[in-house]
Order: sequence, then structure tokens, then C-alpha cells
Amino acid sequence: MKWDQRLFQPSSEASDEVLKEGYYKLGLLSTLFAEMEQLIHEIIAELISDDTIISSILLQRNILEKNLELLKNLFEYRSGDKIDSNILDSIYEIKDKRNQLIH
Repeated sequence: MKWDQRLFQPSSEASDEVLKEGYYKLGLLSTLFAEMEQLIHEIIAELISDDTIISSILLQRNILEKNLELLKNLFEYRSGDKIDSNILDSIYEIKDKRNQLIH
């Protein structure tokens, strides 16, 4: 099937605005996702130790899945409670949708 390139070209001022809004929302999604990843990182760091250097060394190249597993385990160890699986499922769902849009 051949793609009609005209479908991807703004044809009017209105479609230009829609395109700008789409890019804005995509940028917002990307930024908020990065902020969520940073917050997860900070929570894990607090659960590991008061020593920020040790926490940084342990977390420096972790992917989101590894950090979520670590968060789950540390939270359970420190509190004796389990993280609501709905929270983790929501994060994975957001990640999948974000990756579909961005990649």
C-alpha cells in the first residue's frame, strides 16, 4: 500500500493548529513521563539509604522495569506492606502507550 504524503501535510491554518497542539501534547507526555521516572528514582534512593552517592551508584543505569521491581521490593521490605498492583500496572500501561506514540 502506498502512503499518500498529502495526509501528513497541513492543508490549512486549522490543521496547523491541530498539528501544533499534537506536538505540544506529545512533548508534555514525554516531560511528565520523565518526571515520573525521576520521582520513582528519588523514592528508591530514599528507601535504599540516606547516602545519595550509594543510591546513585546503585541506580545509575536502571531501566524503568528494573526500578519498579526494586521499588516494589524495597517498599515491601521497609514497610511490610505491598504496593497496590494497580499502581504498577498503570505505570506499565502509561509506558507502553508513551512508547507507541514516541517510538
